[in-house]
Amino acid sequence: MTACPLALKQHSSSIMMASYSLPKPRKSGASEASPTGLVFSTTSGTPGIVRIVIDRNATRAKRLRKGVITGARLHEQEATASGFRGRWAMLTTTYRDGVDSSPCHISGLLRHVRGHFGRVARRRYGAAAPRFRYTWVLELTKRLRPHYHVLFWLPSGVKIPKPDNQGWWPHGSTRIEWARHAVGYVAKYASKFCAVAAQHLPRGFRTHAVGGLNKESQRELRWWKSPMDAREALGAFADIRKVLGGYADKLTGEYWPSPWRVIFRPDGQLIAWKIST
Repeated sequence: MTACPLALKQHSSSIMMASYSLPKPRKSGASEASPTGLVFSTTSGTPGIVRIVIDRNATRAKRLRKGVITGARLHEQEATASGFRGRWAMLTTTYRDGVDSSPCHISGLLRHVRGHFGRVARRRYGAAAPRFRYTWVLELTKRLRPHYHVLFWLPSGVKIPKPDNQGWWPHGSTRIEWARHAVGYVAKYASKFCAVAAQHLPRGFRTHAVGGLNKESQRELRWWKSPMDAREALGAFADIRKVLGGYADKLTGEYWPSPWRVIFRPDGQLIAWKIST
């Protein structure tokens, strides 16, 4: 994975890794990397308990990558199965100097594009018009200014104009280009979002979003974003939701109590404790 550009400008973290190491994750369909953002250590004189110091910024970056890449893959699968011919467009938005950024700006842009898409798609396809699909990821510039990369699926005969020319993005400039492979395109930008980027993210800004998936794909996206232990416990077809003390399958009501307990220290550090059974 490409090193985070912002990280190259920062000193190395002072967090010290303990000598303790957990067993490698069990395979479940596909291999998974070790938990990003976790610093492992042990507690003295407390057998059966594992303590983990959580790097919340690294965890947020990992969650972005998993959500964006999985969402794009599911969109690509759905679009192929829909029977509509179309292609992917990548819209990049930037802020011009002197303009303040706001987390509301991306919502306003999507509202305009969704309305335009709906009108054009209904004229061409009628009641059978394909659904509006998008995935976006936020990226920070070297000056720590946010900008967005938005992936749209456009069926044949449907195009979107440049939002800055339409007044849909009055905050700066936009660029539209065609993307041949949706997953690879968003993965490129998702890989740039690392722990240092998350640390400098302006308050109130979301890092990514996926919209337009059908209900089954939404369920699968939630499944992949859930912890591996919860996925293994509840099964491959579970609709996993976070509940008090653990996770539950919304379809069956089955409950999996998490062995992890989390506390916040006064210095802002997040500590997770796992009771081994």
